Amino acid sequence: IFRDDRAPQDYSVNIWIGGKDIHVTPHYDGVHNLFYQHQGTKQVVLAPPIESDKTALFGKLHPLARQSRWQDMRGQSPEILAEKYSVRNQSIIPGETAKASAL
Repeated sequence: IFRDDRAPQDYSVNIWIGGKDIHVTPHYDGVHNLFYQHQGTKQVVLAPPIESDKTALFGKLHPLARQSRWQDMRGQSPEILAEKYSVRNQSIIPGETAKASAL
């Protein structure tokens, strides 16, 4: 799915399993992601890299590096976020897969 020039031994795989009502602080990942929704529906908000300066990211040396200073987006409707930032809201339903490339 993701192609690069690394040798097979340089790859790693992480699995994140979440339950109901999981909310994640806005962040960016340094690796590609493949997201599979097994049950229920998940709302995902994606922003292009050009919007990263608006997300108030912690610096690279900070313990929360790659995390946004925005602590909680639950009160923000997808429509409000779309007006303020160039974000894409996506609902993922059971059986669907979504890909997010690394920043």
